[in-house]
Amino acid sequence: MRDMNERIYIVIVEDDYEARETLLDVLDNNEYVIKGFGTAEDGLEHIKNHPVDLVISDLVLPGKMNGIDLLAEVKNEYTGIEVIMVTGHATVDTAINAMKIGAFDYLTKPIDISKLRILVEKALNHRKSEIERNALIESVAHGVGFFGMYGVSKGYMSMIRRIKLVADTESTVLILGESGTGKELIADAIHNLSSRKDGPFIKVNLNAIPESLLESELFGHVKGAFTGAEKNRKGMFQQANNGTILLDEIGDMPYHLQAKLLRVIETKNVTPIGSESPTKLSIRIIASTNKNLEEMSAEGTFREDLFFRLSVFTINPVPLRERKEDIPILCRHFLKKLTKKLNKNIEGISPEVFNAFNRYSWPGNIRQLASIIEEMILITEGTVITEIPPIIKRSFGKNYEENNEVNHSQQVNPGYSLDDLEREAIINAMKETDGNKKKAAKILGIGLRTLYRKIEKYGL
Repeated sequence: MRDMNERIYIVIVEDDYEARETLLDVLDNNEYVIKGFGTAEDGLEHIKNHPVDLVISDLVLPGKMNGIDLLAEVKNEYTGIEVIMVTGHATVDTAINAMKIGAFDYLTKPIDISKLRILVEKALNHRKSEIERNALIESVAHGVGFFGMYGVSKGYMSMIRRIKLVADTESTVLILGESGTGKELIADAIHNLSSRKDGPFIKVNLNAIPESLLESELFGHVKGAFTGAEKNRKGMFQQANNGTILLDEIGDMPYHLQAKLLRVIETKNVTPIGSESPTKLSIRIIASTNKNLEEMSAEGTFREDLFFRLSVFTINPVPLRERKEDIPILCRHFLKKLTKKLNKNIEGISPEVFNAFNRYSWPGNIRQLASIIEEMILITEGTVITEIPPIIKRSFGKNYEENNEVNHSQQVNPGYSLDDLEREAIINAMKETDGNKKKAAKILGIGLRTLYRKIEKYGL
């Protein structure tokens, strides 16, 4: 699989020598390896034998192949290569035909250089996103996931991208998301992708520690600091030295301790209770909460200066109701994991149940999905989960049966292929939008041209 952190490879196919040289000169930089050819046949021969990320081709070319022929060949045989068409004969029919076949976009002659550069950047960014998405799909297909997280939706991919951006830095990270969206898994991923991965990773649930003990638990104390302090004790910040600390439920931290936390963040020193000697720390701080810290700061229940220090880089995991295209993948993962754990032979989820899953709002997010699947595995006597979980059924009200139209093509089982999942996601999106491809592509989190390619791939 191509790694676009390496140099980017571009092929230009243009029969006019001066126009071709101009394009080569305009795009020449240290990031690109660019080759120019005068015929589609020569360009295609190069593509067959070399890595290529982007093709810029004239529509009218000498020889047996024109630009549309080249486009079709590239799209049929070399998945993922983006193609920008150039034409001096701009007609709506030509543009539509090229886009249907899979062109990223097109330019008309004379070429506007600034537009060309912008379009090239957009095409390469799209190519990079597709590579990342395919890597995620491949990891899901092999049951690997990304540090215990699974999905292919646009929101999920954006989250993974931000994790990768910040992981190997020293920046403080604030994870803001609803309960059950996987905030702890995000913190795990950040730590394990960082240079501190071999150091300690201390997780502190601020909700679980009595307020009277919290200061000592976090910052430590020296012998005699208070009644019962019979010996020196390292706090969790000291325990996390040379590693990472996760302050979970930071929104519940008592106000009077927030100033001390702020000093630790600013100075990277911690002073145990009863001591006058600060201890220097080398530590990465991650905080998480399901509360709105910005609103709390405005209300005066959370220090504004601490909020600013914590929110150097924020990650917002998407709630499950906004990434429902990931439900089949998550169901598949939990079925495999939990059937093994519970020693049960459950092969799948019925279309009726899966349809209910798609319509439910999932207030408890992924954690709730996992709990429901575990419960249904335990009470299912056959090999397929067929009973609608009571909590979901109740949420639909008395008219559940009338409103629950079943899509019988949807059954999730441990062996369900990602192509099957993707095909059904497209079918559902097309039905939901009454065939409006632009809206369907938005629901699916993919580009319109990608949707056209998928429709052609699956014969829809």
